Amino acid sequence: MLKIEGQFVLNLSIGEINLNDAQSSLDLQEIEMIESVGTSLPVIRGTLFVREFQVRALFHEGNKLVVGFGQHEVDIDTTFIMTNISVQRVSAQYLITFTGVYDALSYLSEHKQRAYPNTSAISAIKTVAKAHFHHVDSNIAESQDKQTWLQPNDTDKKFISDTWLYADLPNSMPMVAINTTGEFLIRDLQTLVAKNGSDPHWRFLPNISSEGLKNTIWYSGDYLINTNSGFTNHWLGYGNALDVRDRDLGEYETVLEEPIPQLVKASAFPRRSDVNGRRGTPQWLNDNQHARYWHAYHQNITSLALFSTVTVKLSYSDTLHSDMKVLDLASFLEADSSNSQVDKTHTGLYIISKISRKFTKNHIVTTVELSRESHEGITGDIR
Repeated sequence: MLKIEGQFVLNLSIGEINLNDAQSSLDLQEIEMIESVGTSLPVIRGTLFVREFQVRALFHEGNKLVVGFGQHEVDIDTTFIMTNISVQRVSAQYLITFTGVYDALSYLSEHKQRAYPNTSAISAIKTVAKAHFHHVDSNIAESQDKQTWLQPNDTDKKFISDTWLYADLPNSMPMVAINTTGEFLIRDLQTLVAKNGSDPHWRFLPNISSEGLKNTIWYSGDYLINTNSGFTNHWLGYGNALDVRDRDLGEYETVLEEPIPQLVKASAFPRRSDVNGRRGTPQWLNDNQHARYWHAYHQNITSLALFSTVTVKLSYSDTLHSDMKVLDLASFLEADSSNSQVDKTHTGLYIISKISRKFTKNHIVTTVELSRESHEGITGDIR
């Protein structure tokens, strides 16, 4: 067990054998665990020195790597499958470098043929996710889109990736993610902001201080702010009108949903007002699809592009917040260049879209990516 007082406790075991640093069988260089929004599994990367060849021989896909961590004691255990391992002989030691994914390979690999009749998209997603992850954490009971959802010889990952796009949450957007501890997360963006907007899960502040609320994090050093323009997201962010015809009724309509900002007080997105969207491929609606099938798709695919427009990447060190997870709501406060007052352009609410926790011999660094749809007080020829 590796313990840095006041920072973190880290324990590794493989093949049911504990790799205990105190027994001089493990010389940890770096362990990094990454989780991000979407349907991808969390990943792990590691580098360590091993002296005993018996320990080196354990590093292969057939043995699961269990990582236990916490701030003062191990309070979280999570399991990974190593998918790539390289070993370099260095003097009398072995330098092992490996990568892996969360222990749910069947989620990625097994193809299934199933149907989920008379159920909502969110309910179908929950049913599939429960087969692979120890807990489904959702702030949505059901979406308003009952139909028969089909899984035509697809993996469960692909089924979830496809189905959430057609989940109908008017004036909002469904978001999904898998965190490092093996929870499958589902969030309704509008509900999340309404419930936690005035009291977000985390507050990122620019000053170094030893005092503050439990959810206050004092980020240090430089940070990176990136804005993807509407033109970069032209195929999605400007909206592609869909011509839809009902096969049974013969009726025709043009679908063009217009998402509204949720995290900022601005009324527009950073996309030019004089650039019009494209027309998407014409689509059909049949009697198995819910009435707003293509409306939901258009709303969700456009929102997906817009709500990743502005990202902030920052880091903080020497403190482990093991309960932080992707899709948490966070506030970010940016000081101006003189550090004398708040720069309101990028200050405000964000969704945590990616977390990297990097453990080394003597400290931990957490890098967080925050995402939202626009700037505060944005002006110009925009819509």
